[in-house]
Amino acid sequence: DFKFPLPDQKIDRISMMSLVTHIFEEEVVHYLRETQRLLKPEGLAYVTFLLYSDEIVEASRRNRLTPYGLTFEHEYADGCFIDNKEFPTGGVAYTEPAMMRMIEAAGLRLHRPFLKGQWSGFHAEPDDDGQDVAILRRA
Repeated sequence: DFKFPLPDQKIDRISMMSLVTHIFEEEVVHYLRETQRLLKPEGLAYVTFLLYSDEIVEASRRNRLTPYGLTFEHEYADGCFIDNKEFPTGGVAYTEPAMMRMIEAAGLRLHRPFLKGQWSGFHAEPDDDGQDVAILRRA
């Protein structure tokens, strides 16, 4: 229910670092809708998340690059996987279709393809962030 106490369409840039990795779909959509509301028409949002695919998660299990040893063995909801059943929000990953569903539900769109994170060791040439990144703009 939280609404940022800022006026609509007045923000050039928004950064959501390591938030989506600890919340579930309803909350993700809420914060993305707030992002959409705040962004100027030409504004951009930088949103980090953990992209789930069988290949990426297998690489994470094999490489163990994070101090948390992320394995995402537990499906929590449609396109949502958690790392630890005892602490569900300790690590949350989403499939590409789930991310796109949430982005579109919030009235946003990708400004460019997802940036590839370093966290899993899957990508031969990851981009500059440890997590995967969605750069978003108003739809």
